Amino acid sequence: MPSRISFAIVLSFCVLAFATMFLGAYSMAFGQEPQTVMCRVKWVHDGDTFRCDGYAKSTRLFGVDAPEMPGACRQGRVCTPGDPYASKAYLERLIGNRTLECDHFETDHYGRPVMRCWAGGRDLSCAMVKAGMAVERYGRLNC
Repeated sequence: MPSRISFAIVLSFCVLAFATMFLGAYSMAFGQEPQTVMCRVKWVHDGDTFRCDGYAKSTRLFGVDAPEMPGACRQGRVCTPGDPYASKAYLERLIGNRTLECDHFETDHYGRPVMRCWAGGRDLSCAMVKAGMAVERYGRLNC
């Protein structure tokens, strides 16, 4: 009898986990509104990553990839070419001392929030691509 109860518990857990994953993917695929948050930037790591005050992990800027800081490009990965210091400095200038308005779309495989953010009404992802400081990734950015 205990094995049937254990099986039922495991089966219930699997169904619940699958339903949670399915509903999350379904809501993203069918346009559920992202959560809007206000972000006060503590520091900028590079041209597509920064830390919002109150977040335990860094935030990835939605839809773009910027040059990696020295030593950050994993072996075997083709990283975005360009000057990482110039890219970082440009993002810092765009942000200035403003509080960002961000739409939190998803969480990446590193557990970081992926957000599309605006500073003074300017879309940071689009501004980084337009200035040549980052490239569009994943085909999702529509400027």
